[in-house]
Amino acid sequence: RRGDVERGPTVSSKRVAMNMSWSTFVRLVAVIVPVSLGCAEAPATSQAVRHRAFVARVDTLRESDSLFVARISRALVTPDGHLIVTDQVQRRVVEFDTTGRPVRTFGRKGDGPGEFQGPTALTLWGRDSLVVTDISNRQISVFRRSDGSFLWRTSGLGSVSSAAPIGERLIVASLSPDPFMAAIVIDRSTRAGRRVLAVADSLTRDQLSVAAFPRSVVAARDGRVVSAFLWSDVASVYDSTLALQFTFAVPRRARRPIPPNLADTLLRVLNGSGRMTLIPALMTMEWLGDGRLAFVYKDWIAPPEGIADPARVVMDATLRVYATVVELDRLQACADVELPADWAENPHFLSDGRTLAGLGHVVGDSSRPTLELRRLDLRLEQCDWQPLGAVRPTHD
Repeated sequence: RRGDVERGPTVSSKRVAMNMSWSTFVRLVAVIVPVSLGCAEAPATSQAVRHRAFVARVDTLRESDSLFVARISRALVTPDGHLIVTDQVQRRVVEFDTTGRPVRTFGRKGDGPGEFQGPTALTLWGRDSLVVTDISNRQISVFRRSDGSFLWRTSGLGSVSSAAPIGERLIVASLSPDPFMAAIVIDRSTRAGRRVLAVADSLTRDQLSVAAFPRSVVAARDGRVVSAFLWSDVASVYDSTLALQFTFAVPRRARRPIPPNLADTLLRVLNGSGRMTLIPALMTMEWLGDGRLAFVYKDWIAPPEGIADPARVVMDATLRVYATVVELDRLQACADVELPADWAENPHFLSDGRTLAGLGHVVGDSSRPTLELRRLDLRLEQCDWQPLGAVRPTHD
């Protein structure tokens, strides 16, 4: 611990996901979503303002042979400073204490209660409940955090990718292609889910990108819910009753734009006639300690000769990560703070309750990469804050 510084069948329908078997769909998402396929875009121009975050502190996690976390999909820092991470290779969740030592695990590989096939997102719900979503079997599992015991689970009604509590309800990003709903809400008393948060008309016009890649992202705090999508700059804000308050486009200064013809591009890729290229993607939304909300985007940039093998994207492409910090009360944003991307593998970014932190493996002195949590100084005092241009719903 130290302080410092495959080709599938031809696709002819834009609602392709509804004609796929679930297993085919999961394999497709597993291959495409993490590497962000789509059409080529020029890199950000040299005119873009470069605003960089810096590493303020580094904590090393004490992994062992039995508790080595090979691939992380999500992580969270608890109020008492513990770090909880998903282990996608071992299909489990691991908790580390404040010294970086593993103290307990949750779940194991399988299809039964308390078991996972693809643990994805994590959130704390109440004083002693840990929620884990599973994108492969479309389940939400709840554990007692204090001892790791399994409590109950329920269906996700779609592709579950993130979750956020709001009182006795849990909002889960769980987009089902028909109907187009961005999330579900689960009541703690009934443990039943119902679809909520209809997808905006402006997004359903480009149905392929939503139906084939149903990944929505949610965040909730202080009676407010925010919903956004993997490949869209549009975010929606709801109150505690889940009534839409306003929408806005997340400002962009340095990261590349999401292509306007995204559906046509993805159709070519699915048919096997499109080539491997890269698209910026929203990976997570994280609340910071001052009530600000950070949208974290990953932008993989291919070399001029392109990338022929999808498995080599992480090795051959350049990763740029940006955080756009939004003040919802003031309707302003600090766009595209560049986050450190000098990792040995694809990192994950999360909030430690005050600022953003990066989590991933780095090459160290030993033969096995070291798992590090790097807390970042975003230097928001240097921001050129921009207005959001929020659009409020009209009522007849």
